[in-house]
Amino acid sequence: MTTFATARDARRDVRQRDNARTTVRCAIYTRKSTEEGLNQEFNTLDAQRDAALAYIASQKAAGWVSLPERYDDGGYSGGSTDRPALKRLLADIDAGKVDVVITYKLDRLSRSLLDFATLMALFEKHGLVHRIEGGGGRFAPSKPPAEITLAEVLRLGFAYADGG
Repeated sequence: MTTFATARDARRDVRQRDNARTTVRCAIYTRKSTEEGLNQEFNTLDAQRDAALAYIASQKAAGWVSLPERYDDGGYSGGSTDRPALKRLLADIDAGKVDVVITYKLDRLSRSLLDFATLMALFEKHGLVHRIEGGGGRFAPSKPPAEITLAEVLRLGFAYADGG
């Protein structure tokens, strides 16, 4: 369990690290639960990526750059973390190659509340920031991921009835 003092210290450490860094490495994660339409020249994964790239471009003054690696899971449900691109992303996070994870919508990362909490704990462990750009507005938590409450997650539109 994260205490208030440790959360405050973690925020301070992240701010100090971010202030010292000139480049903020951004990974873009995209997902579509079915393969329908993925063979089109421009598909939903491309649209999600473009929205994230536009957001990264808006943060250029802060040193944000998009990593060249693509983390696209087309045809994979968000109901589990057994997805090849997500596994590569998590490996790159563990290897210290990623500073910010950007997704188009919160549910692109996970549709399982337990998996979402596990991912947020991993992000906090590595001092990562998770941004959501597009579909439903921006999500840039002012609190460390471990302090995001279930009510806040639900308010942000995590609970979808469409099951994708």
